[in-house]
Amino acid sequence: MGPFQNPFRLDGEPPPGAARGAMGRTVTALSPPSPGKRPSSFVVTANRLADGRVVYLGSNFRWTPHLAKARVAENDGEREALERRASRDEAARIVVAAYSFAVALAEGVPLPLTTRERIRAAHGPSPEGARRAGGGA
Repeated sequence: MGPFQNPFRLDGEPPPGAARGAMGRTVTALSPPSPGKRPSSFVVTANRLADGRVVYLGSNFRWTPHLAKARVAENDGEREALERRASRDEAARIVVAAYSFAVALAEGVPLPLTTRERIRAAHGPSPEGARRAGGGA
């Protein structure tokens, strides 16, 4: 599977090159950019201060919990503008720990390139984090 193909399938079968991991879940890795080649698409993420939820800076400059609705920066200037906006929202105590990360685009949908961001996109805050924040579990 190439780095820009959507690894998620709805029929329950793992895509070519994927394997079954713990608990029967499909394990798929997107290929990182080739050595020496910088990723060209980025998304800004943070945690919403009110509830700790993973959020993404959306196309309307509002925070959304949906990666598919995130605004994608296609160059360094756009990436820096999104990071500046995120910094303002950190100062306003809307979000905390904002940063950008590399994505691949599959049919216009951003897909994280790193395991960390795939986990954050799929699961949001961990149960341990919810306990510390006074939530359930």
